[in-house]
Amino acid sequence: MINGMQKIFRPWLVILLMIATTHQVMEKLLHIRIPVIDNYLDPLLLMPILLHLLLWEQRILFKKRTDFTFSTFQLIMIFIVVSFITEYLFPKWNPKFTGDIWDIICYGIGTFGFALIINRPGQNKILLKYKQ
Repeated sequence: MINGMQKIFRPWLVILLMIATTHQVMEKLLHIRIPVIDNYLDPLLLMPILLHLLLWEQRILFKKRTDFTFSTFQLIMIFIVVSFITEYLFPKWNPKFTGDIWDIICYGIGTFGFALIINRPGQNKILLKYKQ
């Protein structure tokens, strides 16, 4: 169980979650407003966090190898689906949501960052070698 949790909560993920949580506390509880951050930090962080959790799901829950990574096509499709749901369907469903092209750009930046930095094979190749 501890090993599985270590695989999920990589240092970069913990840092992103801490940034997102700190921002939400500042905005919602302390009423500290920084408009650019309030508008675009969450969309920027959404994709790396979501994609990491989806990658973990594939590797751990669906028992794919630890060197499994998303293809460029898969990343583009996830980006399109998330953008469509959050920026088109949510505003149609509830007027409190607004569609914003800049959010889509932030999703794209987050997806690109994930692809370049995080979407890498797992570190447990030695363990796989001995299990085979």
